[in-house]
Formats: sequence, C-alpha cells, structure tokens
Amino acid sequence: MEAYKRLVGNSLAIGHKKAWGLLMVLAIVGVFAGAKVFGQKTIWKVEYSGAMREMFATGDIAGKTEMSKLKPQQHLYGVGPLEDLSGEIMVWDGNPLISFVKDKGVKVATDPNAKAVFLFDAGCQMAEMPVPADIKTYDQFEKFVADSAESIGLSSAEPFPFLLKGDFRSVEIHINDYRPDGAKLTREKHDAPEI
Repeated sequence: MEAYKRLVGNSLAIGHKKAWGLLMVLAIVGVFAGAKVFGQKTIWKVEYSGAMREMFATGDIAGKTEMSKLKPQQHLYGVGPLEDLSGEIMVWDGNPLISFVKDKGVKVATDPNAKAVFLFDAGCQMAEMPVPADIKTYDQFEKFVADSAESIGLSSAEPFPFLLKGDFRSVEIHINDYRPDGAKLTREKHDAPEI
C-alpha cells in the first residue's frame, strides 16, 4: 500500500503496511539511527471496526465507533479517521486524542463524543528493541521490524503493533480535512495534502 508520509534525513514517513505500527496502521521511513522500536511481548489481538476499503466502496464517512465506548485501558493504542474525515483519532496509552486542521494549522484535543469512521486498536505492553544505526532505508527498516517481530514469536504476516521512538529532524503527518465537493470520495482525494 502507498505511503502517506515521507521522512527525510533522520525523520519519519508514515503509510499503510501489513506490519501495523506507530499505532497499528503506520509504517515508518527514513534514517533511524538512535531510534528504538518497541514491539509487543504479551498476548494481544489487533481489533478493528470498519475498514478503509468499505469507506471508499460506499463513500460512507459517518462516525461509527464512539470513543466514549472504548474500554479505558493502559497500553491501548489505535488509529482511525475522525467522522466525516474531519481529522484523525489516535489512541495513545488508552487516551483518545483528536487532531484536526484549524486556521491552516494542526490542533490536538480530547473529545469523548468523537467518532471514528473506522478504527484499529490493540492493547499490549511493548518490549524495547534498538534500531541498528545501519538501517537507512524504508526497505531495511521494514525488514528489521518483520525480523524483530519474528524473533519474539510474532508472525510478520499478520498485523501487529509497534511504536517508533527517537529524535527526528522533521516529521510529516497526514490529517484529514475532507471537504465534500459532490464528487465520489477517492483514495487520491483522501491522500491529497490538506495543509
């Protein structure tokens, strides 16, 4: 699947991959020296409600998953688009955070009434795994993540959560700010830069 973000230098790029990471659906690209990957080390399951393919097939961007109904739990991580594609939802350690575009900038807030079009989440504790300094490309990093998952007994053919922590010179992010124009919602319109 295609990447939403691209990281340059010691930075981060985000996109969809089988190894769902940086909050389940995100894959990382860039120079990773000094970064650390935190992989899951206990039994867990990636949960999801809805799917991106359904959204594109039907054009339905109504909120279906209520953040107020998520069971509060430590070590719960997740991502999904905010209803009407008006922002993004990120669940970080059990706390839903809502990001949206306002006045040509990104704002982050909490909103217990927020709803996601679809949501992927997993509750798990992470095990720290330093990223070797010689990892410089997306392909190298993707292989490192898959190999690391396999080394702790996870199947890299199945979705699994991971986090990437480190210092980055720059980070590009994808935040929906969809404005319906009467035409069908397409992946290209969804992926278009908003700010």
